[in-house]
Amino acid sequence: MEILFNVGSHLTVSEISGAAGASSRLWYAFAKSLFWSVKFKGTQNSLPIKLQLFLSYTGERMSQIRKSIRHASIVLADASQGTEHPGTADLLPALIASSILVMPHLSSLEFDVRGLTPEQEASFNRQLRKMPTVANMRSLQVSARKYTMLSCFGMCPSEKLETLTVGSSFGTARLLEFAFDHFPQLKRLSVNLDTSLHRYAHDACVLSPKIKRRITLSDFKQLEWLIIDERLDHYRPRPRPQVAILDAAARARLVQDIGIVLADMPNLCRLAFATARHDLNTARPEIRFNTVTVASKLICDLASILPNVHEICLLESSCDGKSTVIHRGTRSSMDGGMSVKVEDGCRRSEFPMGLLY
Repeated sequence: MEILFNVGSHLTVSEISGAAGASSRLWYAFAKSLFWSVKFKGTQNSLPIKLQLFLSYTGERMSQIRKSIRHASIVLADASQGTEHPGTADLLPALIASSILVMPHLSSLEFDVRGLTPEQEASFNRQLRKMPTVANMRSLQVSARKYTMLSCFGMCPSEKLETLTVGSSFGTARLLEFAFDHFPQLKRLSVNLDTSLHRYAHDACVLSPKIKRRITLSDFKQLEWLIIDERLDHYRPRPRPQVAILDAAARARLVQDIGIVLADMPNLCRLAFATARHDLNTARPEIRFNTVTVASKLICDLASILPNVHEICLLESSCDGKSTVIHRGTRSSMDGGMSVKVEDGCRRSEFPMGLLY
């Protein structure tokens, strides 16, 4: 069986599907390659139906499919899309929790539950507190309100979680303190700042040394990948202070502050900054050219003071999240210089759009 599974990992989905249909033995051998990921996305009306269908199917093959799933995504649309039925506040939270529990080998979970009503959120918190730890969880990507997010962290094994993406404003200081205390093996982190990057970098340099027990990014010595996001939640999109600032003096101060914060992270090899732009799709060509030039300069300046980092990216996303421009700087293995190119997005599972294993 193990040999067949290894063979399956080198085949395309159509090739695996054809081979799996030949016999039951081949189907079970290739199940891990066919059913490694599942995604549920819907409104208050449609998401419960999808989850109920997933839970209602029985039989030996369905059991094998659930055991094969390694990555799951559960996304509830904005609360304005669809309505919760009276007296059913416990239904959707229970379905989400039950769906997670029936996937015993789940190692990567992505879910967005900001669309829960207050009653559903209270119920979901109760459900999460009762849940056992998801034993194989290595990667968590979560967008939720503060107390729900803390409950989500509680279901992760502290000694195994290596990747954490927080997609909504939580309170930067509190998030870093919690992650530092509970996830000692954390290697990849994406943090959504509750202030601008400029303000955070300045405060980390000036205020943190004066405040005992204040955790900053520099305390995460084991981090290998870091994404710093200054975008707001997608329910309240509006322009934020831009990373690619045009003022040379302000840019120099920013580079200096970031260098102080991140210089003591010996394992850091990939670094990205993400920001929302209200003019990404409407700016005149000469403005875009100027922005690209400044972004390239910023990346090269950071590379000069962070010699261990071999990839630095700047992401510009439109406020509606539909367009993304990536300025990707890659360090040359020959002379150590940084070459920067501009890309129109990348796969969500790849750096710098994601941290998933």
